[in-house]
Amino acid sequence: MEVLLQQFRSHKLDARLSLLLMLIISLGLSACAGTAKGVRKSSLDTRLVTNTAALAELPGALVVIRYPAVVLEEAEESYYRAYVDQSIGGDVSITHQLRKDTRHLARSVIAKSSYYAMSLYAELRELLPANKVLLSPHMIYRGESGASSRPLLASEEVPGAVVIDFNIYTFPDASQLMDSPPITVGDVVTPMFVIHGDSWLRPPTFGMLLASEDLLGSSWDLSALQSSREAQSLLSGYADRFIRPLDFVYFLESRQTPLSNIPLKGPGGTDNAAAAIEKYPLEKIRMDAELIAGLDDSGLADPFAVSFVQNAAQRVLAELHTLDLRRATFIARYRSFERFDAELATAFLAKTKGEEFQTRLQLAEAVIDAELKFLTAQSERMYRGTYYGDFGKSIRSLIAAEYGVLEKRRQLARLTVVTLAGTGYAASSFTSGVATAIPWAGAAATLGFSSILALNNNREARIQSYAIGESFMSQMAPDLQRYITVQSEVVLSEKDIFARSYGEFESQVVTLYGETARNLSESKQGQCAFEYPAGNANGVWRGECRRGKAHGWGYGVTQIQQGRFVEYFGRAKAGLPQGQGALILPAASGMAPVLYEGEFSKGVANGMIRVSEAGKAPRIRTFSQGVESGRAGSNQWRSIAYP
Repeated sequence: MEVLLQQFRSHKLDARLSLLLMLIISLGLSACAGTAKGVRKSSLDTRLVTNTAALAELPGALVVIRYPAVVLEEAEESYYRAYVDQSIGGDVSITHQLRKDTRHLARSVIAKSSYYAMSLYAELRELLPANKVLLSPHMIYRGESGASSRPLLASEEVPGAVVIDFNIYTFPDASQLMDSPPITVGDVVTPMFVIHGDSWLRPPTFGMLLASEDLLGSSWDLSALQSSREAQSLLSGYADRFIRPLDFVYFLESRQTPLSNIPLKGPGGTDNAAAAIEKYPLEKIRMDAELIAGLDDSGLADPFAVSFVQNAAQRVLAELHTLDLRRATFIARYRSFERFDAELATAFLAKTKGEEFQTRLQLAEAVIDAELKFLTAQSERMYRGTYYGDFGKSIRSLIAAEYGVLEKRRQLARLTVVTLAGTGYAASSFTSGVATAIPWAGAAATLGFSSILALNNNREARIQSYAIGESFMSQMAPDLQRYITVQSEVVLSEKDIFARSYGEFESQVVTLYGETARNLSESKQGQCAFEYPAGNANGVWRGECRRGKAHGWGYGVTQIQQGRFVEYFGRAKAGLPQGQGALILPAASGMAPVLYEGEFSKGVANGMIRVSEAGKAPRIRTFSQGVESGRAGSNQWRSIAYP
């Protein structure tokens, strides 16, 4: 035992980490032999994608990586109980629910998720064009019905094609860590992730592309909720995005929909044409022992990248190449424009032509591009601070120490191991740091962070929330709040913009936009009435209008039942879809919507239509006044040009 303690001390860890590491020894040996096993490589397929140049043309981010970064002290109890109640891989006895080692395991999920997420970020950053990958760390706080989360940085504000929810997992009962339940200890890691996006990304799956099997039901419900909330906001006359909690945190506080109601396909992207969600099996991956043994402060040896990340990144790239990214992001782009130029945002949906509009659109996209560069710089500093800073060094020392213990126990006997997260970044240390960094943070803490973070989504509340988040993250990455310089494009007068926070940067770049943009000529664009034959008469249209009704290009939304919405992008006449367009219509079965793309007349499909339905490959059919009447050849169908 003394030899092992000396080995741990040689890593020069801080006092709290050393204390927690000693718990590994204090739990002792059991009589039965055991091993912590795992597969050698992820089952994700490796369809190599090398051509990513075309992806650079998409405005906004291509990938946003979300992960749990910290638990507020006020949310710890809710998080711990949910973590035990929703255990994956088996049930946890009541005697283990409130044990200290169980809480250490719950904390380890947060600490190690933060560390391993950096590997995924680094791989995608190298594969994709510049300024296209962002990190979005989340803070777990106490919501109305238990633990919830929200982003600490503004990375989810800019339009993004796909979002990756990533976390690692460890079974809550420390006494079973050498058995079959999923763990993340030493050279064994259990990754969980979901790939999703806006509902227009793939309407028949509510925008979901892939999900770990244990998260499928809750992520499906969360995506359906996001689709409904965002359609409701657009129907209500504003364009606030839904602040989606982490899928893993939502899973902890929810009960899942039966998988029989969800369109699924097997791992590896089999049956790629089907509008279904790829089910990623729960994998306990055993990383390369030589790479684990060679871990050092440099972080250059990354066993997780070899065992999981490289395959996962290629899977993401393969998805990006099969998606209609313009369709996936046009509503997100509208929301971004609407933040600082509502008139332009509507003209964007109306597919307005003319030099005045194009010049102003170029200016607005330069604003989004500048924000993206600022957020990319923040993400890069987060990566370097988390992976190469004290936090990363402590986690690598911890992994190496855990690996040494596991190897000895694999040879000698079964050991009950506690995975540790006491790396000096507990919620209490974050909270104290915020109180000193922001003058009003002490008062906010008195009220409870949940009340501060539940404010409505106006600009002031968003910026205040991100100020709190940036202060939290600056302890993980001290360089985060140093000035960032972004050089604007020619249309923004080639000015350098200096800012320390997103709020400061956004204020400057939007002010610069207002000083530069020219007014659009008087037009007939705006918000007016949109109708669908079976829908509510109070639908809302954003686009070209005539006599108070939709007329020309634009986007419309209406409600046909409580929580069930019809969305349409395309041409309209006298308030109804008329001409080329795309219609999202709720399925009669109550499953995900059906997407109809093609020709419409008096509000219904009429002509060549491509139908995308849950669990099926898209098919091109002929419709007559809303009724399907036969097959049609693909050469007869005209694709939709999304803005």
